Amino acid sequence: MKRTALVVALAALAACSPTKIDAVTAGDARVTPGKPSSDAGADARTVPSGPAYHTSGNNLVDPSGAILHVRAVTWYGLDQDFYPHGLEARTIADVLGDMKTLGFNTVRMTWSSGMLATDARVQSINYDVNPDLAGITSPLGILDRVVAEAKTQGLHVILSRRRASAGAPTKLWYDGSYSEDDFVNDWAFLAAHYVNDTTILGCDLESDLRDPATWGGTDVTTDWRRAAERAGNAVLAANPNVLVFVEGVETFDGMSYWRGGNLRGVETLPVTLTIPDRLVYATQDFPSTATDTPPLGGVPSWFTVAAYPNNLPAVWDANWGYVFERNIAPVFLMGFGTRYASDSDKAWLAALVAYVQKYDLDFAYFALNQETADVGGIYTNYPSGSENDALITALKPLLVQ
Repeated sequence: MKRTALVVALAALAACSPTKIDAVTAGDARVTPGKPSSDAGADARTVPSGPAYHTSGNNLVDPSGAILHVRAVTWYGLDQDFYPHGLEARTIADVLGDMKTLGFNTVRMTWSSGMLATDARVQSINYDVNPDLAGITSPLGILDRVVAEAKTQGLHVILSRRRASAGAPTKLWYDGSYSEDDFVNDWAFLAAHYVNDTTILGCDLESDLRDPATWGGTDVTTDWRRAAERAGNAVLAANPNVLVFVEGVETFDGMSYWRGGNLRGVETLPVTLTIPDRLVYATQDFPSTATDTPPLGGVPSWFTVAAYPNNLPAVWDANWGYVFERNIAPVFLMGFGTRYASDSDKAWLAALVAYVQKYDLDFAYFALNQETADVGGIYTNYPSGSENDALITALKPLLVQ
């Protein structure tokens, strides 16, 4: 579907919404020519077009009706530098092939609204190694190639918006260059762009949300739950066949946790989508050595008590585990990672692996990238393709055998 046609179709859906909340803008939002400008699908009832990815209780289910077991790894770079990191030394087929060999069956690809701007240009790809990419100038074109190669190799893809502008992440889902309207409309465009491609199993609406993001509340400019419903319904209006992942926030009701990981608000303020069985809540969890710690004034207390690491399951239950334990909805572990160097980190990962095994949770490891700052990448060197063998061994019980 051409973008102009998409605008008309989504605008018609939006016009049917009597309860639409006006968009929040932040500063002078830059309009990206050619992308949808409608409030796509808010409150419109969407009829699925056929077999779809969906949920059943706390399980993910594929279009054939089989239970999904998602073992994903995050590949970032398009969201910030307009190329998936590693392509300065390796090919897309090499990277995805390596991940498949290790036992991952899904790649989580991060993107930003800045990546979709018409003046965004691909950077830092080694065209001697990747001659087939030489004619592709847009980051979206590179994403298309990743999705196509994933399909060839039998892998799934999760699309994950990690920031508004390229560069440093923001605390909210909008910033001074890209508004909430851009957030919603960019999701509508991407969902429609891949509407006929079952390689895309879901859309992770926004990652790494921090304070002042709230879950509910009277301030619509910080209410992530409201914004997630708006964007999630836009996705489903454009493509009703994908899952919608809604990550948490940092703080709810005075209780703080990892960015994007706090799902305490779900109990009293659940997300409502036009197609309820597309909703998957998502969380994040990290070890004590991660530098971007919760706003608690230092290392979280659960790492320093005598009962550590045996206390961790209770911490996870309280912040996000209760959602799937009570069969409210599935919970996807969207981000976790470690350099796997300290005894504390190793104990944390062993406890988390046991927890994921116990409940058969789906997840995305962060990340495959070698340059990951304070958590461990799967690769330790791109040119040689060398990997963190100790970390991979620790993760192996969770991966496809």
